[in-house]
Amino acid sequence: IIVDRRTSAFGKGWWLDGLEQLATIGSDPNHLLWVGGDGSAKVYTKSLQSDSVWTAPSIDRPDTLLKTHESATDTTTIYRRLLRALGYVEFNVLYQHTKTVNRLGHATRFVYDPATGVLDSIVVPAPGLYKGTYAFTYGTLTNGNPILSTVRPHDLRAQVRHTSFTTDPATGDIMSITDPDGARVQYRWATGGV
Repeated sequence: IIVDRRTSAFGKGWWLDGLEQLATIGSDPNHLLWVGGDGSAKVYTKSLQSDSVWTAPSIDRPDTLLKTHESATDTTTIYRRLLRALGYVEFNVLYQHTKTVNRLGHATRFVYDPATGVLDSIVVPAPGLYKGTYAFTYGTLTNGNPILSTVRPHDLRAQVRHTSFTTDPATGDIMSITDPDGARVQYRWATGGV
């Protein structure tokens, strides 16, 4: 399996570690492709016994993906990739990673812009009144595709602290990343790649 992220909204060839994806494989209703944030990938095959269970080859534990509903009263279809100790990763009907829940029930939520489908924010579990939210803003490449420009954490002190990305608008190559402390990393790309 080759994971091609040349058109990623996070920059050409870049992705967000921990943000997973599901995708159909052509028009095949019996297989789903899972891609991890680190670029790992595997194919889930629909069970012969159930239309709502997919499995992948197991390495050290059963690897199962369930098609289900959020609750008995909610008819919205979701997919859950089961993790150890009752944790799970949840995907919506568009195969977008919407939630990761650990064994204690603490959930990290991934929110998408309904118009563009790009990641809008990440909400992490946090104690008290603090909302652990990271907001993503995007610019536009010359071909019209969105491209990440800033990641801004919610900060109760109202300080402007964000990470910004400078990209080549024609190619989507990341040219620099500037951290909240002002430190900057620059990239130079050879013709045709790194």
